[in-house]
Amino acid sequence: MIYVFGYVDYIDRFNMRHRSGFARYYMLGAKPNNLMVLTQPGYNYDRERQHGEGNDWDEKSHLRKPAYRFTP
Repeated sequence: MIYVFGYVDYIDRFNMRHRSGFARYYMLGAKPNNLMVLTQPGYNYDRERQHGEGNDWDEKSHLRKPAYRFTP
């Protein structure tokens, strides 16, 4: 088996920074898709990043306020 783990850092349209993580494994001959989702908790997620997490922060980024913030 081959396992693939990774994450993507992104900034949404409301100027909020997020990290989306994923885990997949390759299963030879599986149909219709041979790249299966690893279902254990903690591997597949999307969350807001903490200040300084990732490499797209600059020294003044903590002063910027998001254009919109949703609070339930």
